[in-house]
Amino acid sequence: MNENLKESIERIEKKVENLEERVKYLEKITEQVNLSQTKSESIHRKSLVEFIKEKNPKSWSDITLCIGYYLQYFENYDSFTSEDIKKGYKRTYKSLPKNLTDTIRKNVLRGCMEKTEGGKNGKKSWYVTGKGKKYVEKMGEVKVSEKF
Repeated sequence: MNENLKESIERIEKKVENLEERVKYLEKITEQVNLSQTKSESIHRKSLVEFIKEKNPKSWSDITLCIGYYLQYFENYDSFTSEDIKKGYKRTYKSLPKNLTDTIRKNVLRGCMEKTEGGKNGKKSWYVTGKGKKYVEKMGEVKVSEKF
């Protein structure tokens, strides 16, 4: 091989090594940033109690929907069972409705929840639909009258 070709290959190899080191450094920094963001998000996340107070649901069906929404969007549940909803009620210190199954059914009938295909751990499960998501997100908004 001629000398110019050897020198070119050596320069390219050095540049590649340099680039590999830079990529490793950037990957390490990115990982650290992602970890700190995750910690920050979990520190500043609303509790279920805060979320329910903010949304101020007026009916059993709305409370149940809010708990389902919280489980799905804040705690990343793919679906939730009636047992998950019961635990949510306990966390909010609210008493359970007399017929939780009926409140879930009402949310299904109005299109705010949908039953999942296979269930979860052998039990019936549901998820909040797009309509339910929009409904919860509008809940608790202050309506300002046009007349003062």
